[in-house]
Amino acid sequence: MDAVFIRYDTNRDGVLTKEEFVQHWQDKQRADTAWKKIDQEGKGSVDRMRAKSLPPDIWGDIESENI
Repeated sequence: MDAVFIRYDTNRDGVLTKEEFVQHWQDKQRADTAWKKIDQEGKGSVDRMRAKSLPPDIWGDIESENI
């Protein structure tokens, strides 16, 4: 989880936003699909507490999609 936030949380505020997340992806459509897996509540951001409650395999799946 820490590695995810180090990579994507560019302003280091402990909250991952969709904008921060998708800027690291070349394929923005795939990024949007991956983001929907993370932000299941549709809030536009995910804090560390919420991110830790997601199933661990989601992060592995997302990283493997980010080519």
